[in-house]
Amino acid sequence: MNLNPKISVIVPIYNVEPYLEKCLLSIAHQTFKDFEVIMVNDGSPDGSALIAEKFVERYSNFKLISQPNMGLGCARNRGLELAKGEYVAFIDSDDCIKPDYLEKLYNAAVQNGADIAICGFEMHWLKTDIKVKNFIKKRPGVYDAKEILKCLIRDLSVQFYVWNKLFKRSLFSENGIWYPRMRFEDIGTLPRVFYHANKVAVIPDYLYVYSKRKNSIISQLSEQNLNDYVRSLCMLRLFLEEKGCYEEYEFSFKMLKAKAGIAVYPWTMLLHKRGGSFDGFFANFKGLKMRLKEYSQKQLPDNAEEKYLFPAVLVPKALPNNKKAEKRRRYEF
Repeated sequence: MNLNPKISVIVPIYNVEPYLEKCLLSIAHQTFKDFEVIMVNDGSPDGSALIAEKFVERYSNFKLISQPNMGLGCARNRGLELAKGEYVAFIDSDDCIKPDYLEKLYNAAVQNGADIAICGFEMHWLKTDIKVKNFIKKRPGVYDAKEILKCLIRDLSVQFYVWNKLFKRSLFSENGIWYPRMRFEDIGTLPRVFYHANKVAVIPDYLYVYSKRKNSIISQLSEQNLNDYVRSLCMLRLFLEEKGCYEEYEFSFKMLKAKAGIAVYPWTMLLHKRGGSFDGFFANFKGLKMRLKEYSQKQLPDNAEEKYLFPAVLVPKALPNNKKAEKRRRYEF
């Protein structure tokens, strides 16, 4: 095994036993050969670790690290700590990649002197086995990273997904960039990475296959997901303020804010409906409106740590308990 591979592939693993082997095989069979695979078992309760161990036995460039369950962001951080490659790729353990995924992204980055390379992707609905290419994307070419950052913040032609991109590892290590321990961690992380990049190469190929399954994180309707979504937007705005460049990206951020407003209000309504109570419904609407307005103002927390930790004070008011359900539980034996 090469001790200084060109690429480090980081694969966080948690509760993906039915999908993991296919994912790891797609990585093992890459046309590009100079890479290492760092699998991070994030306290998975199923048989995923056993599958990963078989790949360690079979392939010398695969390694497995285990840690208590701390979430996707922490698993990626652990992979970054151990990575030796000049470039780094992040693969979700229920997805798969085309055989030339690493080769084409690496060549695009090296040949164009780019710190980041981006490819197209397909959405694969597992239940129906339907695959759809994502046609809303940036036109192929080489761009200044600041131009692409505007597209990223809008979350349209360039999305916040981390898995269809190849990064120069030094973007993380030299700028102290780590994933926060929260959902929607990519929104709070990727803009910082792109901010420190020089050029971005966009290629036309659809090389990543993203699995859409019922129990994926993004499809779980929960208060935590709602809160973390708002918190990630706060993190993005505060970073732009900190760097003194908010005005440059103001239009892009306002587009993202409008998109967030469309999402979070129905999200709150559905959470109340599922809980069987609309107590505090308007208070929560007001709280969300306040948060959306708050991160649109030029204000930074006094405590520097709060910029990235985001304690509960920046989270919308918690949803009320379902009183009817609680009453029923009292009389259940």
